[in-house]
Amino acid sequence: MGEGQPTFPSGKGRNLRVFVIDSHGKPLMPTYPQKAKKLLTGGEAKVTQRTPFTIQLSSPSGGNL
Repeated sequence: MGEGQPTFPSGKGRNLRVFVIDSHGKPLMPTYPQKAKKLLTGGEAKVTQRTPFTIQLSSPSGGNL
């Protein structure tokens, strides 16, 4: 492996999830880090907790009201 590239033992680092809560504080299904990053950079979510890493959506989700 090249220098500076992260290496993960088998099974580690592949099943990472980010916890998600809606704008009212209700837990939703976890998502992948790539999706969370897209939501954060787009201003659609904010970080509420670092351990475990949790984001909160800024606008209401499309669930039942």
